[in-house]
Amino acid sequence: MSDSEKSGLISLVLGFTKPDGRLKTMFFLLDFWKSGIEDCFVDVDISKEDFDQRFAIMADLPSKQLGINDAKRLIQRGLYVSNSVGTPIPMDYQRWKYLLGDMSSVPNPAGSIYKCSRCGAELSDSMVNLIKEHSQSEDVRFYIVCGKCAGEFED
Repeated sequence: MSDSEKSGLISLVLGFTKPDGRLKTMFFLLDFWKSGIEDCFVDVDISKEDFDQRFAIMADLPSKQLGINDAKRLIQRGLYVSNSVGTPIPMDYQRWKYLLGDMSSVPNPAGSIYKCSRCGAELSDSMVNLIKEHSQSEDVRFYIVCGKCAGEFED
């Protein structure tokens, strides 16, 4: 996954090895500060070499590896945000979600759907409602901080 949680957007790539050595892959763009699952693309038959070549650009970006359970938690968080604000779930996810296995055991995140980007604190209901109101606007982006962290920006 991209190491970009502080920007609110995460690129997440999952690869599943098939018996013939080729891969099934799922690519996600998750927006935790606005709309949830922005995009999902699935390639069900790609060689490891093609995968490495096609997505080599990510190698130059800050990224980190994580296990499938952590990936599922991130995807569940994206689904939770999407369902909370009314973002349509991408068709590729709906069609291929079985690749992830049983997601029903992955809990929804606790607390408010949006958190402070600096300290992870809960945001007020009025702040969450304001963000939800603008969550489908393409020309609006958020950098979300709580009142305590916002005070750090004041001179």
